[in-house]
Amino acid sequence: MKCPLNNFRDCIESKCAFWMKMSGTNPQTGMPIDQWGCKEVWDTILMSEQNLVTRQNTAAIESFRNNLISLGLGRITPRMVELARDPDAHLLEGE
Repeated sequence: MKCPLNNFRDCIESKCAFWMKMSGTNPQTGMPIDQWGCKEVWDTILMSEQNLVTRQNTAAIESFRNNLISLGLGRITPRMVELARDPDAHLLEGE
């Protein structure tokens, strides 16, 4: 393997600070990963994983929002505005 960080010379593998072990699941294939490799290679897989998690979180938030609206809780109340304006405000009265 040629190293893009070392003028495309041969990779020095375990002598390099970017050589690391990755364990987990490949987000593109679902196959388990447990191997050593270059950080530059792992970055691509990690970015793919981050995109997957972001899409899942976005879907969960949208679903939560839709549930609140269907329950009639999707409106902004004066108390919500007060809490947004004053970071020291208490969520419950009397605290």
